[in-house]
Amino acid sequence: MTSSIENLFKDFVMTKNTAEDHINTLQQKEKLMQRVRDAKKQKESMKKKKSQFKDEAKRFEG
Repeated sequence: MTSSIENLFKDFVMTKNTAEDHINTLQQKEKLMQRVRDAKKQKESMKKKKSQFKDEAKRFEG
């Protein structure tokens, strides 16, 4: 009987550890996806600034 309780406990610990690993992986993925979204926003912002500078340069040249 003790051995089956020990086995159940070991299974529980393994399942708990697996779940924690999965949660950590999902959190890392979410952080990475947030960095990707932030980088895309920054890229768009830089494109707009570049376009504005080009427009200003054309205005001064013309």
